[in-house]
Amino acid sequence: MDKKGFALFLAVSILFIMGVVMVFNTTSAEILDGAVHRDIHYALIKQILYAAVGLFLATMVYLIGYDS
Repeated sequence: MDKKGFALFLAVSILFIMGVVMVFNTTSAEILDGAVHRDIHYALIKQILYAAVGLFLATMVYLIGYDS
């Protein structure tokens, strides 16, 4: 991976981590207030699961080739 590719990967990773933290903070506050009756980590696990599915699909597109 060249420097530009690594910089892009790093930027996307930082944005993803910031997004997960923001979702977790929002939903945990709602759960603690009693507005939502779910586990505190429900939204965090769901967000990480969506990221894993997206990473898997992106890898498949990369390996197959999007122009073929």
